[in-house]
Amino acid sequence: VLDERARTAALGAALARDDLAVRDRGGLSPEARDLLATLEAVGWARRDMGEAACERYIVSFTRSPSDLLEVLFLARAAGLAPGELRPVPLLEQIEDLEGAGPLAEAALELGPFRAAIRGELEVMVGYSDSGKQAGYVSSNVALHRAQVALAKVAAARGLLLTIFHGRGGAVGRGGG
Repeated sequence: VLDERARTAALGAALARDDLAVRDRGGLSPEARDLLATLEAVGWARRDMGEAACERYIVSFTRSPSDLLEVLFLARAAGLAPGELRPVPLLEQIEDLEGAGPLAEAALELGPFRAAIRGELEVMVGYSDSGKQAGYVSSNVALHRAQVALAKVAAARGLLLTIFHGRGGAVGRGGG
């Protein structure tokens, strides 16, 4: 198992290659084949229906920049072009919300991530896990602090910032 620095370096080196597409998927696990097939369908949808058909891949439980690079690697392995799919971190656990600023800073140091976001830092924040962990008030304080930290990072780098909130599928679900 590689540490974060080694994972980031390995993924960065792989993403620098021209063709990462995995043509022979026979030796892959069923889960890996299914994931690559799904991402391949994303590419088809984008080419058939336009870029807006699928632009983002929300990365649940984003904890480190390599989590975002892994999405870029998998998209390329499925045959998508560099920058064709934008990884969007989902920060929901208290510790992930508390680390929002440093995570964004570290991710923005990575060329493949910067290229993929095309000048817009986009982050999904959630409340259900943090609310379960720490309660309504603490969760909302953590959400607020994360959003302020992300705004500072984006402003310092001249990036457009989009933060959106998960609603869990139901209009009336969740905090305020």
